[in-house]
Amino acid sequence: MIKTYLKIVVILLCLGGIWFFLGPEQTRQVLATFGWESFSEKELPVDYRAPAHNSKSDEITVASWNVYNFDSDDYERIDFMAGILRHFDLLALQEINIRKGAKGVSLLADALSRKGTKWDYVVSDRTNSSNPQTSERYAYLWRTDKVKRVGKAALAKALDEGIEREPYIAVFENDLGNELVLVNCHLVPTKKNPSKEAGQIPKLIRKDPKRNWMILGDFNQDVHTKGIQRIIDEGYECCLPNYPTSLKTKGVPDDNSSHLNEPYDNIYFKSEDMKLLERGTVDFARAFKTNKEAKKISDHLPVWAKFRFEKK
Repeated sequence: MIKTYLKIVVILLCLGGIWFFLGPEQTRQVLATFGWESFSEKELPVDYRAPAHNSKSDEITVASWNVYNFDSDDYERIDFMAGILRHFDLLALQEINIRKGAKGVSLLADALSRKGTKWDYVVSDRTNSSNPQTSERYAYLWRTDKVKRVGKAALAKALDEGIEREPYIAVFENDLGNELVLVNCHLVPTKKNPSKEAGQIPKLIRKDPKRNWMILGDFNQDVHTKGIQRIIDEGYECCLPNYPTSLKTKGVPDDNSSHLNEPYDNIYFKSEDMKLLERGTVDFARAFKTNKEAKKISDHLPVWAKFRFEKK
């Protein structure tokens, strides 16, 4: 028994030494030679991957993802996520852990940058939630060759009384001078009436209705609730009507999407200068045998939409 423990200690010390001297990426490569598979090496079926990236200056692909209590503790999770998110230009993330989440976003930006293109990021302050247990951060990440951030990103303090986790607003601009104002949202769970919170969002955009506003995130409701209809009544378009985006508690990922549950995540936009070209989800769960395994990444799918700026 003592010899067994000594062997385990020696193996752990060796792995620690390899990690220290070679870093996480090289360590994974060494372990792969012994048959160890990381999250980042799992392959999604072609039909369920993110779209191929495009380099057209007048187009932009925006994605949103509730990343389920995201922190910095799991490098394999971060690498897997980077493999999906590298195909997009601009990312909005929800459920960033208030303690370790900012570091995790930094590591995610580094992982994205190692895949060939420079990425930058910004993380919000913690939301001003009535219950500290429900407080979280938001984040934006973007390809620096596609867009730049204009001014400071900030939580929408005007809505912190009407929305438990007030949205996070940031302005981005491409090389052609086209502006996009993102409103990153994570509304309360279904049993706490997220429709009422959704109905508060138009108050924000009415202050400057001519700007290219885009409302995206986890709304915890489908497109048919009264709150979402108030957003649509303002002239907003829903990018993903009735696309299931959350994972069931139990399930086996399959071609029929029987492992998916509610259409809670979405992107809404209103702009005379933008045209919706494509939209979809990335069913990363298809890389795993069960939903339980997939939820080590997140309990939601990323949603995305590609747009063209029609004029400047």
